[in-house]
Formats: sequence, C-alpha cells, structure tokens
Amino acid sequence: MWSLISLTVLALGLIGGLFVQRLLHPKTTLNQSQAIVTKVKASAVPIKLYDEAAFSVELPSDWKLGERSTAPYNVYRWQGTSKSSNATTLEIYQDTIPVNFVVNHVLAVTADGNQVTADGEISDNCANFTKDTSATPGVYGVHGKWQGIDFLCDLSNTARNVVGTSSAAGINSVTIKGPTNLSHKFFFTFTDHSLSSDYTPFYNALLSFRVK
Repeated sequence: MWSLISLTVLALGLIGGLFVQRLLHPKTTLNQSQAIVTKVKASAVPIKLYDEAAFSVELPSDWKLGERSTAPYNVYRWQGTSKSSNATTLEIYQDTIPVNFVVNHVLAVTADGNQVTADGEISDNCANFTKDTSATPGVYGVHGKWQGIDFLCDLSNTARNVVGTSSAAGINSVTIKGPTNLSHKFFFTFTDHSLSSDYTPFYNALLSFRVK
C-alpha cells in the first residue's frame, strides 16, 4: 500500500511540474509591421556660371558680382547676399596682381592645363606657424612658408580671416595657360567674417575655374 501511495504522489508531482513548466514558457507570437521607406532628395545649392573675357567660374547663385576694377589692379569681386553668405567675398585678380597682399591663411595651388588645382588644404592661421624675425614688423607682412610655398603672413591683424592662393611660380600668383596658349596670372582671395567659416564655396570656385 505504501508503495502505491508513493508512486501516486510521484506521478502527481511529475504532472504538476510539467504543468508549471508550460506556464513559465508561454508561446509568444511577434507581428512586425511593414517597414516604411522614404526617399530623401539631397538639396543642392543652385550654381551660376560667370563667363568673363579671360575665364569662367561657377559660384552659388545668391552671390553677386560687385566692384569690377581695372586699376591699379584688374580684379573681380563677388559677395554673398543671403543671410548665411553675406559675410563672405571672393576676389580674382588677373595679370595685375598686388604682390604685397598679406593673408591670414594660404592655399597652395598649381596650374593644371587651363585649370587650377589646390595642393592640399587651406592652412591654419599663419600666425600659428610664422614668426616675425625682424625688429620692426614690415608694412607688407611677414614672409612665411606653407607646404614649401612662399606667402606673406598678416601678423598685424590675425583675426582678419583672409585666405589667399600662392604657388611655386611666385607669391600671390599662379600662371595658367588657356587652350589658345595665351597665359594669364591669377590670384584668388576668399574672406569669411562669419562666426563659423565655411571654405566650401572657395574650393568649389577653384574647382570650376577655367581659363579661355
């Protein structure tokens, strides 16, 4: 009798254990909703082509050609007109170039056919790597070097934030030959007085620049 009772209790324990185990492991079914895919079109800044006598260049459409001087220097000046660009200006000097123009940042460039190529990136403020070795600072800035290229650093006004191009051909100058084998000298400057400088328009302008 005691054996029968023990077997009965054991059987009931096993059945109860199996029942509890099923309760602790419920069968759950997950239904995931269908994914929603949205296509986002990147907004490109509208570009305007300026077709001048000796060259062409592309700039953002909100930039306007302002002062056009021929003396003492032959220079084209553009300025941004939107809220985000009205503190920026681009100058392109052609043939008659201010050899004593001082800058705060320099970009080394090289002529590539009828185009111009940027050699590397725009430098840090030249005051950080240019030392004035003279007893009295020169009127036209201090001679400096960036990537082996000579330029004139403005140590008198380090917050001016002017970028200028220079090349192995000379300070503030790069000689570019057009398809007709007619050569011109050019000097590019970019000034950005905004709180957060954006040099993208300058790089894009140089990339689109073509000599005729």
